[in-house]
Amino acid sequence: MMANMGYREGMGLGTSGQGMVDPIPVKVLPPKQSLDHAVKKQKAENEDKKVHEETINSSAGNRQRSKTKGEEKKEDRRALVAYDDEIKELRIRGQKLEEMVQRNRNEKPVYEAAMRKLNETRNAIATAEAVHASASNAVHSKEKEKRWLKF
Repeated sequence: MMANMGYREGMGLGTSGQGMVDPIPVKVLPPKQSLDHAVKKQKAENEDKKVHEETINSSAGNRQRSKTKGEEKKEDRRALVAYDDEIKELRIRGQKLEEMVQRNRNEKPVYEAAMRKLNETRNAIATAEAVHASASNAVHSKEKEKRWLKF
């Protein structure tokens, strides 16, 4: 039927042939077995594999975790710049949302959605500023400590 409509094997679907080349794989299930059962079975198998891998790699994983904890506490100037960039982006997004709220005051659903996003953005700005402040304090205290240790 598709050949009658101009489909050629190895070409994608669509007017210019840019669509999917490979068809969606079909999984044939045994009789009286639903897709839910198959999905649950697959998830159970994946969890079993994860547990097995965790038990095998537990000693190597503990060593890696101890290294990452030390790295997480380390704050530097690059992190401060990244926090600054994040705060700038959030503030720009907040300004755009405020403009959107002002434009759409009369349309209640759009107004409520924009207000909700604006509140979320304001909360994100507050948390980002708090993280930036703590990182900044950590960097400054580390630099002061280095100055004192030079003697």
